[in-house]
Amino acid sequence: MSDKYIAMIQDFFQVFEALNQHVLDSHGELATWETQLVRLDINQGDKEKSYDVAQIAGMLNFSEDAVKSFLVIYSFLSNNLYDLIGNREYEDWGTDGDSLQVEYSDLTIESFYADQIAPLMERRVYFEWTFDALQRSYDEMMAISHGRIA
Repeated sequence: MSDKYIAMIQDFFQVFEALNQHVLDSHGELATWETQLVRLDINQGDKEKSYDVAQIAGMLNFSEDAVKSFLVIYSFLSNNLYDLIGNREYEDWGTDGDSLQVEYSDLTIESFYADQIAPLMERRVYFEWTFDALQRSYDEMMAISHGRIA
């Protein structure tokens, strides 16, 4: 199982880097991005646009599977970063090549690699860190926000 997660994490690093570069090149340094489980939102200040997996893959020239891995790992890290860093206060996190970079409140930076993140994913496997599970959660969230319960 760990090898599967390592491959997903490596895809995450590559897509994260490409996405940061694309947003900077195409929308300028004031633009930001965030994920909504299975979608990507790019905010340019006065407008925001949302993209699905196929659109992200085409925009960044990655396979849809790589984009799905990116979305799963991004969601995983967003929900489990404190377990990885030992509950330390952090300011920001991102990637640098093949590592996760966490900047702490004291301005130190710590690097984590795929082989350090994968074991935590294995311990959290009962949450089903898959794209299909993210899609189900997104669909449920949309049904609730539109007043429908599936």
